[in-house]
Amino acid sequence: MNGTVYVSGQLSIDPATGKITPGGIKEQACQVLSNLALVLGGTGLKKEHVAFCRVCLPDVKDWPELNEVYAEFFWRSQAGPYRCADE
Repeated sequence: MNGTVYVSGQLSIDPATGKITPGGIKEQACQVLSNLALVLGGTGLKKEHVAFCRVCLPDVKDWPELNEVYAEFFWRSQAGPYRCADE
């Protein structure tokens, strides 16, 4: 699609084990973003190319912890992609 890559449905599944990553929201968010980086790498892209993220978070109380992981992953070298949240 004109050089655009769409990625959807990322879960906190560890590719090494095929199982959901144990732990809380931080551990699982780290795994999701690591999985995203692997998918992007397979297309020749990097996290700096991400323009938009939709986050589906079952419990809004987890938002601050998710923000910490998101900021560490995306904002270290740039402003970060636009994001919206679904509860």
